[in-house]
Amino acid sequence: MIKSNLNKDLKSSSDLKNEIQGFEDTLYDLKAELDLYSRIKEYVGYGIFEEPEYLHETPERYQAEIKLVRDKQKSIVKENKAVELAEDIEIEGSSKNGAAVLKGQAKLMLRTFNIECDNLLGKLNPSNFDRTLERIEKIAEGLEKTTVSLSSGMTLPYIELKFEECRLLYEYKLKKAAQDEEQRLIREQMREEARLKKEYENSITDAKREEKLFKGLLEKAQAQLGKAHEEEKGELENQVLLLETQLKEAQEKEQRAKSMAEQTRKGHVYIVSNIGSFGEDVYKIGLSRRLDPLERVKELGGAPYPFILMFMQ
Repeated sequence: MIKSNLNKDLKSSSDLKNEIQGFEDTLYDLKAELDLYSRIKEYVGYGIFEEPEYLHETPERYQAEIKLVRDKQKSIVKENKAVELAEDIEIEGSSKNGAAVLKGQAKLMLRTFNIECDNLLGKLNPSNFDRTLERIEKIAEGLEKTTVSLSSGMTLPYIELKFEECRLLYEYKLKKAAQDEEQRLIREQMREEARLKKEYENSITDAKREEKLFKGLLEKAQAQLGKAHEEEKGELENQVLLLETQLKEAQEKEQRAKSMAEQTRKGHVYIVSNIGSFGEDVYKIGLSRRLDPLERVKELGGAPYPFILMFMQ
């Protein structure tokens, strides 16, 4: 009985501790909302986008814009506007000592912030973009809490430029990946066209060789038929009919190979949609030179978001 009551008391104590921990976590979150950098959450909020509306068309333009943003950061640093220092404080009774300490902390804070941000941006990818923005914010918050006065920190304009650099770099990587994929598809298509061209050229060569062979055999058989005795004509006539059929098939084979080769130069234009991948009212237009252009559409994507053929000609 005593053991049972003890177990109940231990369980109640554990539940109470969990409840207290929950309240402490809630309190911590509320305090964070009152932090100096809570103003930045609006920026973080609109920065989380899965399909960005690109500001620029090419990766090269993004690289130029990223350089401009970094130049702005350098200007803010040179103007001593990257770190907001507290009012004068005294250390060991001296405001001069306090100013020296704050100045040293400002340099250390700026260097640490830049190193941490560069490390985050170096690992940036489409899947961690929003988390990277949040981490930049948390780094700034953490640095503020390490200062002597607890009221110095990175300035909002400087942090926003870091956000801007992160966003531009994110879009740059997406745009570069799309460009690389497009170039890969073009190279793949060129290789496919070269392979098909070689294949059809070989088919045409083979068909011509067969045509020449059967034509020669047919002429020889026809000549023999003209000189043959009556008892030999039946077999030779059958041979002539067979060779005529084989010659006709070889000629048709050559014509089909030529038509196929011509078809690969013309190609088919297709339009496909994929609401799951692209969203509504977004379409992909492509060109396929394959004999069966639907093969290209099937290759574009499968589950869970298959492409839907809207038009082909």
